[in-house]
Amino acid sequence: MNITAGKTQDIGLPKISGKKYGDEYFETLLIPNKYTRLRHALYGGCAVDLPFVPEKNKIYEATIDYEIRPGACVFYLKEVYYDKTNRIYIERDVKN
Repeated sequence: MNITAGKTQDIGLPKISGKKYGDEYFETLLIPNKYTRLRHALYGGCAVDLPFVPEKNKIYEATIDYEIRPGACVFYLKEVYYDKTNRIYIERDVKN
């Protein structure tokens, strides 16, 4: 997801195998074991807020679904996990 109005910012984090990434996403580093709040809001539209504590040495991917209904959206947070058996990156639910 791209939190800026500019171009994609790719810092080289692994991508989920088989998933197509468009031109609008943003990668950043998070401080592990520190309360973090992901927030997204559109003027007159959806607003989502997702608090969590990122774990050390884990990679996360957040996506937003705008197709739910007009003016609403859903924020999804997944862990990007390396499957050693198949040698690919997959996504899995974040454990609370």
